[in-house]
Amino acid sequence: MAGLALCGAAQAQSPAEITATFNTAKAALDRGDFATALAGFQKGCDLGDGGACTNLGFLYYNGRGTPRDVSLAMGLYLKGCNSRSMAGCSNLGRMYSEGVGTPVDLVKAAGYFQQACTGSHMPGCAELAFAYANGRGVPTDRARAVALYRQACDRDLAHACANLGIALMNGIAVQKDPAGAVAIYRKGCDMGSGASCTNLGAAYGTGIGVSKDQVQAAALYKRGCDGKDMLGCGNLADYYLNGTGVVKDVAKANALYRQACEGGQAAACVAVGNSAEFGRGQAIDLPAAAAAYRKACEGSIGRACTNLGIMFSQGRGMARDDAKAAEVYRKACSLKDSWGCTNLGVAYVTGKGVAVDAASGASFYKQGCELDDMLGCNNLGMMYDDGNGVPVDRAKAMELYRKACDGNNPNGCANLGAIYESGRGVAANKATALNLYKKAMQLKPSDAQRQRIEAAIARIGG
Repeated sequence: MAGLALCGAAQAQSPAEITATFNTAKAALDRGDFATALAGFQKGCDLGDGGACTNLGFLYYNGRGTPRDVSLAMGLYLKGCNSRSMAGCSNLGRMYSEGVGTPVDLVKAAGYFQQACTGSHMPGCAELAFAYANGRGVPTDRARAVALYRQACDRDLAHACANLGIALMNGIAVQKDPAGAVAIYRKGCDMGSGASCTNLGAAYGTGIGVSKDQVQAAALYKRGCDGKDMLGCGNLADYYLNGTGVVKDVAKANALYRQACEGGQAAACVAVGNSAEFGRGQAIDLPAAAAAYRKACEGSIGRACTNLGIMFSQGRGMARDDAKAAEVYRKACSLKDSWGCTNLGVAYVTGKGVAVDAASGASFYKQGCELDDMLGCNNLGMMYDDGNGVPVDRAKAMELYRKACDGNNPNGCANLGAIYESGRGVAANKATALNLYKKAMQLKPSDAQRQRIEAAIARIGG
């Protein structure tokens, strides 16, 4: 009977009274009076106002004026959606998309985004566009995604303009139109989309679709950063680090890198780590460097994993741990970081952190070499030269040493020189050997390698 009485009370309210209840609650929300807003939206929701239910769900979802309760928020979003609040449908779709309060269900998410978009809720259209662009709960359809982003941008949804601009800039399911992309980025930026400002800054920085202007690029990256686009913060940091479009200021660059890193821009965490490790504009802080590299590695930045592995292997900023080093080198290599592959190869050849396995070492050197790490090419050449983990193949060894030498690796030049000096698998040629040794010396070899090269040059008489 209580439910029937509540329903009757709702019917007794005029639309004007329901609207007034909503507006009073919304005003309280806007001024940060969450307790009053909570009570007002609860009253409105009880009266059947879908918008009030959605806003009440927002308060419960974020723990504003009440303990956070995502399950209750989900129920309120559903009630709002069923009462024609398209924002409720969009919010419900996001919960299914992200698996908050419910298992991930991309098909349901896309369905709610579609419902919201059909109801002219532009954030729902943008979410549906993302689903079509990435095949999340619907078949991949980039043309449909672009059309939806265009629809939302035309209705002044700022962040949709950023995505539409990306499509135009890169010719994704539309004819490439850099100038058109610039115009769309500008519209989004002027409406407050930080990502649009950042993308517009990149256009000015590269001179694509607009005249190149690094000062303007820096100003736009700042607008992007101020608009909470962390890529904009990271790009602005690069400009301050290098003095591009702004007066060089390493301290300001470091502060921006930290801001971007803390905001989830994993690539910026690598820069934070570099500054802390090498004392770039700040005191050296190895534990902080390791923490930054770890965060970037967790964000799938391969070089950060490699840097972290080097710190583990050397015991810098942490206890030495060769097994942990090998583990993060493996992740780095899986992320196509050439140094990670080569360093993992070294671990297998030397048995540091893993059991000795020359064949695996050669395999990882090969991956490093194919990713253009010249040390990997040199090391793989040594494996073929010695028949370690692979059959002896002097021709292959020479090919790899030559690639390493052409890529300015001093070890590659020295090892190729040694082959020509000894005539091992090739006609001996002292002059060629001497030239290769001299090139190796110009490429700043290690102290130990320098001594061997100097001895070889003296031996030949160069």
